[in-house]
Amino acid sequence: MSNEYAKIDAVIDAAIDEAEEFKRKYGRYTPEEAAAFISERTGEDAKVLKNKIMDAIRRGEILTYGPFSTIKKDSGIIRDFFEHVYWNDLNDWLKKNEPRLDFQFPAPDAPAANVKADTSPSGDDVDDDNDGDWIIKCPAIAQKLGEKRLEKMGTRQINASNISNDVAEELAHDPTTHGRQGPRSAHTVRTDGLKGWKFRPPKIVKK
Repeated sequence: MSNEYAKIDAVIDAAIDEAEEFKRKYGRYTPEEAAAFISERTGEDAKVLKNKIMDAIRRGEILTYGPFSTIKKDSGIIRDFFEHVYWNDLNDWLKKNEPRLDFQFPAPDAPAANVKADTSPSGDDVDDDNDGDWIIKCPAIAQKLGEKRLEKMGTRQINASNISNDVAEELAHDPTTHGRQGPRSAHTVRTDGLKGWKFRPPKIVKK
């Protein structure tokens, strides 16, 4: 039975990795992820930003797409955690509706550091990640939390997507892992800190 669980976990993890890679390759975000991305680099409230983006979607100002689909969605329910929006559509909307917000989404092949808002007194760009130690800590934290979840609830479907919130909460307690705008979001933890991470269930030693 354990082998069957492992196969199911592998299929789920592969699907999640494929979805994340697709979004990175084409510069696509869920509305929730887009809001978090802007918030981390500008200090603006993520909830307010998400509401603004969702309102713009409902008005037809930002087009949405289903996961893996390149055909725009014209009707139906739009969920802030599921449907996708493109980086350039977001930029067009920001230019028209938030002209004083010093931020633009990067093109899919551009480094995220190039789009940070300039908030340093000298006007020089500041490296948000400092030494990047927070990324090194993420896999170990995720593994530890995953083992606790497995022990308490018996679930083996543990992956970067469903554990990133817990990892982000743990990082929030350690100021050395914070970025320029404060604690890391679950989205950043999932896409950067846990990129390629796989949960490894501990081996059960039979007595």
